[in-house]
Amino acid sequence: MSEKSYRAYLLIRLASVGKEWIVIDKIKELKSSKGNWVITYASPVYGAWDAIAEISFKELSDLDEIVTASRTVETLRDVITETTTVVCTKKDYPWE
Repeated sequence: MSEKSYRAYLLIRLASVGKEWIVIDKIKELKSSKGNWVITYASPVYGAWDAIAEISFKELSDLDEIVTASRTVETLRDVITETTTVVCTKKDYPWE
C-alpha cells in the first residue's frame, strides 16, 4: 500500500492446540475485495493468545471487512474461537 495506512493487530485464540501454522497460512491468504487492506505479518505466539496478524488498511471502516473475514471464512470459522483487535490511532505512526 503506497499511501499512508493504519495498522491493526488481530489477536487470535484457537479451538485446539496444534493448528497454529494452518491458521497462519489461511490468514495470510485473506484478501480485500476492494484492495483496501492487506495482511502484512502473521505468526503463532506464546501466551494467552495463539496467533497474531498485522493488518495494514486505508480507512477505519475497512476494519469490519478484515475482522469479519477472519471469523467467517469456512477454513477459519471452526478453528478460531475468539479474536481481539488492537488498532493504532494514527496512520503510519511513527514513520511519518
